[in-house]
Amino acid sequence: MNSATQPLDEEWILDLFKDDGPFHAAMPGFEVRQEQLDMLRDTVRSFNEKKVALIEAGTGTGKSLAYLIPAIFFALRTNERVVISTHTIHLQEQLVAKDIPFIKKALGLDFKVVLAKGMGNYVCIRKMKDTLDELVLLDVNEAEALQHIESWSEKTTDGTKSDLPFHPSGALWEKIGAESDACSREKCPYYRECHFFKARKEAADAKILIVNHSLLFVDLAYRRETQNGILPDYARLVLDEAHNIEEIACEHLASKASIQGVIRNLSRLHVEGRGKPTGKLSQLLQKIISAYPGGVPESMQALITKLTIDVNGLRKETLTTLIDAFESFREFAENHQEKGKDKEEELSVKLRLLKTHHEKEAWNTVVSTHSKTFIDTGRRLIATLKGSLEDLGNLGSSQLLEATAGLRLDIEAVLGRLEGVLNFITQFLLPGIPENKVRWIESSDTKSLRDVRLVDAELDLANTLSSKLFNPLSSVLLCSATLTTDGDFKFAKRRLGLSEDFLDEKKLLEKVYLSPFSYENQALLLIPNDLPSPLEEGFLEHTSQILLESAIRSQGNAFFLFTSFGQMHRAYHLLKDKLHEKRLFPLIQGEFSRSELLNRFKNKERSILFGTDSFWEGVDVAGDALRLVVLVKLPFRVPGEPINEARRDEILKKGGDPFFEYALPSAIVKFKQGFGRLIRRKNDRGCILCLDKRIIQKGYGQSFLLSLPPVNKVIGSQKEVLDSMKAFYKKTYKYSKMA
Repeated sequence: MNSATQPLDEEWILDLFKDDGPFHAAMPGFEVRQEQLDMLRDTVRSFNEKKVALIEAGTGTGKSLAYLIPAIFFALRTNERVVISTHTIHLQEQLVAKDIPFIKKALGLDFKVVLAKGMGNYVCIRKMKDTLDELVLLDVNEAEALQHIESWSEKTTDGTKSDLPFHPSGALWEKIGAESDACSREKCPYYRECHFFKARKEAADAKILIVNHSLLFVDLAYRRETQNGILPDYARLVLDEAHNIEEIACEHLASKASIQGVIRNLSRLHVEGRGKPTGKLSQLLQKIISAYPGGVPESMQALITKLTIDVNGLRKETLTTLIDAFESFREFAENHQEKGKDKEEELSVKLRLLKTHHEKEAWNTVVSTHSKTFIDTGRRLIATLKGSLEDLGNLGSSQLLEATAGLRLDIEAVLGRLEGVLNFITQFLLPGIPENKVRWIESSDTKSLRDVRLVDAELDLANTLSSKLFNPLSSVLLCSATLTTDGDFKFAKRRLGLSEDFLDEKKLLEKVYLSPFSYENQALLLIPNDLPSPLEEGFLEHTSQILLESAIRSQGNAFFLFTSFGQMHRAYHLLKDKLHEKRLFPLIQGEFSRSELLNRFKNKERSILFGTDSFWEGVDVAGDALRLVVLVKLPFRVPGEPINEARRDEILKKGGDPFFEYALPSAIVKFKQGFGRLIRRKNDRGCILCLDKRIIQKGYGQSFLLSLPPVNKVIGSQKEVLDSMKAFYKKTYKYSKMA
C-alpha cells in the first residue's frame, strides 16, 4: 500500500488507549497521559504529511510509546522500514526488551524488529581461526580468553561481544573482531556461518530497525563517501535523545589519525610475543614455509627474504618515523598553545591550527620534515609489501593462495588504513584550511601511554545534516526531554539545519510537552548564595564542606556532577576520607566501567557517585537509590576547546553573539539533562543542589531557571540551604533517621 493514499488513522490509534482498549487489557493499571496522546497525534501527522517534527517531551511523558505505535502501524501498512535511533544502550534495551514486546502482546501483532550493531561488534570466525593458530604465542590470559570465545562462538546465535559472558580485552578483540576492509564477504569460507551477515539479512527484513546515533552517523559517512550505506535503505527516521546529535555527528563525520591507532594497525603485521614474533607477516611466512615440506624453491626463498628483511626493516623505519612525526606535532602544540591553562587539565594539550601556525618556522621545518619522512617511509612500506603479495600471487600454488587468502586480505586492510593515514596527514599539513573546517592537534598522557591525535572536523553541520540526512528522507521525528532553550527551538534548528533556510519543501512541526510529574511536590532546588564564584581560586576547597554536609543529610544515594575530570578528581580526594568516616561510600567515574559503576551505586546504600560529562545524561536511577543530585558548576563548554573556539569565531564573523547564540544555549541543554537525573518516576523524591551562584547573580542565570519545570526553590546561606534540605527529607521520607 502507498502511504500517500493510506494515511494512518489518528483517531483509530488513539482509541487503543481508551479504558476499554487493548493496552489496559494487557496491563491493568496502564497509565495514559494527555501529553503522550498529544505527542502521538504529532507523530502520526509527521508520518502522514511527510513533516520534520521537533518535539520536547518532559521526563515521564511516555514518548517511546507515542512514536513507536505510529511507527509500527506505518511500517506494517506501507511496508516501509522505520529506523529508530537512540543515544544510550539503556533506551535501546527498553525499546527492544520492554516497550515493543508489550505493544506486540497488547495488539496481537507480529512483525520483525532488529537491533542493528556496527560490524566491529561481531566476532569474525576467520580471524578467530587464524588467531587460534598463534595460540601458543599469546599471553596466558589472552589465550584462555580466546579459547572461551571459540567455545562461545559455536553456541551463540548473536555473535556480538555484548553476548559474551565476560569482557574481552581491546587488544584481543582487535585480533578477532569483524572489519569491513578485512572481509571477503561471499568469498569467505565462513560466510554462511558469519554472524554479521546473518544479522545484516535480518536487518534487511526488519520493519523496525533500532540503531544508536553512532551507527546512524557512521552509515551517513559511508553513504557520503561511497553512496553505499551500512544500514539497509530507509526513508523514515525517529531520533530519540536528539539533543546531542550535533556532537555525535561531528565526531563520526570528522577525519582523524592518532599515533596509538597507527601503532596498533602496524602491530597487526608484526609484534614480538613471548620471545617469538607474532602477527600477520609471521603467520604468512609460516604458511609459505609449511607449503614446501621438501624445501622452499629458490624463487619463493627470494620472497621470504624480501618479507623478512626488506619489509620488516621498512616496518621498523615506519614506526620510528611515525613516532618522530607525531612527537613533532605534540611539541608544536605544547609550544604554541595559550598560556595560563587550567592546571586540572595540564595532562592534555589541544591546539587549534590557524593560518598563523602554518607560517611558523617550526611548522615548515620540524613538523613538515618529520611528517614527510613518515609519509615517504610509509609509502615505501606499502609499495614493497604490496609487491610481495603480488609476487606471492604469481609464484604460489593454488593451494597456498587459498590457505593464505584471509591473511593476505588482513595485510591489505592494514596497508589500506596506513595509506588513509598518510593521505590524511598530507592534507593536514597543507595551508589554507577550508572555511567550514576546523583542524587541531591534541595530546593526552595517561599512566600507561601518550596519545597524539590530529583532527579535521566540520565546523557547522547544519548544511550536511539537512542535505544528507533530513531532506532526502520522507519524514523525521526528533525528540528529547531537552531540546529547547528559553522555551523555543531556535538553537536546535540553527545548529541542526532545521530552519527554513536549509529544509527543502518540508514543513516543520514544533511542540513542547511538559513533564506530567509534580516537581513542586517531588523535588526541591537549593542554591546557596554565600559560596565563592566557581571562577575564583579555591572554589572546590570552599565547597567541599557543603558537599559533605549535603551527603550526610541525604544519607548518601547522591550524584556529585562536575564539568571536568580534574575538578572531579580534586573533589574526590578532598572528600573521600571524610565520607568514609560518616559511613558514606564514594565511587568515582573511571574506577569501573560505566555500567559496573552504576550497578554498584544502585546496589550499595549510602553511595556517592562522583561523575562528569557522561553522567549528566542517559542515566536512569529510579526510586530511593538516588535522592540528591549536586550540580557543582553550570556546564558551560570549555571555551578553549578547538571546536568551541572555532564555532565562536564563526558566529563573531557573522556579526552574532557567541555567548548567547552558542555557549549559553548549549549549557542550558546540559543543565536540564543534569537536573533531569533526579526525578525519573512519579514516586521519586529528592533535592537538586546547585553550587554555582552565577545562576542567581548573573542576568543569564534566569535562562537556566526558566528552562526547568516548575519546582520549589530555596536560595539562601549554606546553613539555610542545608536546614531546608534536612526538613525536606524528614517530611518526604517520614522517618527520623534522615539526619
